[in-house]
Amino acid sequence: MKTPRERFEENYIAVEKPCKNKRGFRIYYVYYGPWYLWDEDPKQLQRIKVKIGVAFFASLAFLLISACYYSALNYSIIGLPMGISLAAAVFSLIGVIQFLISKRKFTRVLYKDINAIFQIAIPLQAGLLFATVILAIYIWISKQLSFLQAMPTFGYLASAVCVILTYRLYKNLNFRTEDNPMSMTESIEEKESKRIK
Repeated sequence: MKTPRERFEENYIAVEKPCKNKRGFRIYYVYYGPWYLWDEDPKQLQRIKVKIGVAFFASLAFLLISACYYSALNYSIIGLPMGISLAAAVFSLIGVIQFLISKRKFTRVLYKDINAIFQIAIPLQAGLLFATVILAIYIWISKQLSFLQAMPTFGYLASAVCVILTYRLYKNLNFRTEDNPMSMTESIEEKESKRIK
């Protein structure tokens, strides 16, 4: 796995810009990697973002309400997968927020961050929530809990369904890459190598 510095160096170059200082230039960094674009109509993309936002935040609401519900069920073994799903939800939240605030055109680094979370954290969260539901149903039947005591089961199920919906909406999005005209910009390293020659 690459460090943030390596990822930065892979996508940005140092460029000299004329400036009225002692050296006569200043250094600034320019993104020269390919641009990633959501290949959707802007209005359609906005609608999809709203749907993803609503589905994901609904899943969080169902999860938190169910986890805080006072029930014997929540004090059983289901606490383990449910607790891990809460941790996965934190990572998922980061990815969803990055996606929701992203513009139509964005960098390779941002695309990889968003895509990794939607491909790993969100399916993991859904799997853990379904495991929680299965355990909750087993405990509900084996301990013969009342309907009120078993209520969190439905909240966890609703949360899992919303997470799956979030994932499916994202998977249906199309994207494309576009060459970056800045990739033609001459870097400081290239200038130095020309001077040495």
